[in-house]
Amino acid sequence: MKANDLYALVKSAAPIAGVTVGNEGDKATWAVDWGASSAPEIAAGEALIAAVSDVDTATVEAPRMNFDCKLIVTSSLAIQLSNHNGDQIFINGQNYPIAQYAVNLGNTGLAAATLYYVYAYWTGLKVALELSTTGHAVDPTWGHRTKGSTPSRTYVGMVYMGAGTPGTFVDSDTQRFCASYYNRINKPVQRALIANRATTAAPHVELDSAERIEFISHGDEHALVWLNAIAANSNAGTDTYGALGLDGISTLLARTVFYSADAGNLFAFGKMQGQQFSAGYHYLTPVGGTSGGGARTATYYAGGDPTRFGAMLRQ
Repeated sequence: MKANDLYALVKSAAPIAGVTVGNEGDKATWAVDWGASSAPEIAAGEALIAAVSDVDTATVEAPRMNFDCKLIVTSSLAIQLSNHNGDQIFINGQNYPIAQYAVNLGNTGLAAATLYYVYAYWTGLKVALELSTTGHAVDPTWGHRTKGSTPSRTYVGMVYMGAGTPGTFVDSDTQRFCASYYNRINKPVQRALIANRATTAAPHVELDSAERIEFISHGDEHALVWLNAIAANSNAGTDTYGALGLDGISTLLARTVFYSADAGNLFAFGKMQGQQFSAGYHYLTPVGGTSGGGARTATYYAGGDPTRFGAMLRQ
């Protein structure tokens, strides 16, 4: 059956309140507003849809899903779902307007050192935000991500709470604790060494936990990890090691080594590496060491042109 013939068939049916039909080029379309229909009309509408549902030339198009938003930190006490290239967000089968001045949520009742998923929902009057430790999943009807199996909650990002009671929102060079799911941008998490760090370990040890940089990841994009070390070794003819430890020193990234022919001379060495992090919270920490150990000391410098390290994230 051609779409035009289907359109004529539907159009010739007895009028049903809440049912609208249309003819768009090569597609016959229909829609039902059950809220405008009585029980008999609902039954008639369902019968009509059943009659045409297996006509393969009829097309029912899903609504356009808009996610014109970005999750950001506005202060240590608040986050915001801001407008981005539009002002609509798709929730439970429909696009809703984001408030003119965006949607804000405070940190009341949130615990430090806890990962929260951020969901947008429609109150009946406006879009609002909800934080939950319940993770997100693909909605089986529309294909976007929602709170578990709750289609009324659209996933928009995650936050990891910084220190304080209640926990605080943080988005800084050394703590990237807000990750928007939509409309991501490049964000560096990075630092220079706070102080000179020395070790006699062979070959790898965390230089100091105070040097860690922390971040959260959606787990679906690669990051560029980098280390630029300024160091010296107390002994000639010695290897000096450098790396970044991911959540400890079991996994070493940007791993490199420099052979020092002279004792005490400064040298620079480094490496870049692509890395896809798993979803959730992570930290990177500078790792060093020296061949032989014992009396051989590797020193990594903070002053002048310091040792620097970091990662370029997508948040």
